[in-house]
Amino acid sequence: MNKHDLAPDVQRLIHSSIPSVEALEVLILLVSSDGEVWSPDEVAAALRPSSAAVEMVRPYLALLASDGLLKITTRQDGAHFGYAPTTPAMAEAVRQLVMAYHEQPVLLIRTVYAIADRQKLQAFVDAFKIRKDP
Repeated sequence: MNKHDLAPDVQRLIHSSIPSVEALEVLILLVSSDGEVWSPDEVAAALRPSSAAVEMVRPYLALLASDGLLKITTRQDGAHFGYAPTTPAMAEAVRQLVMAYHEQPVLLIRTVYAIADRQKLQAFVDAFKIRKDP
């Protein structure tokens, strides 16, 4: 790995759990909130004007939770989300991601876009594959 690459664990984390810069911003916010839990509305409000409405935030929160990065706490007023990686390896990858966010933001954002673009292109290619019946 050279100074122009992100760590392989960070790249894998982006590939599996960070489909956009907005999703990255959601994760960074929750990581930096020191154990607090947030409603989707609170996350959306905290990210304005850089990100967007709660309708965009909800799927990212759901994805990050399903990938084991966030915990969901149910309250009377709905679900709240907090950073809680399920494995030490995941916590280390997120630590490296946060470090890259602060030290190499351009490289990190380019990587997020590049991986997202590759995934879209692969989905497009896969749509045209001819499948043989067994």
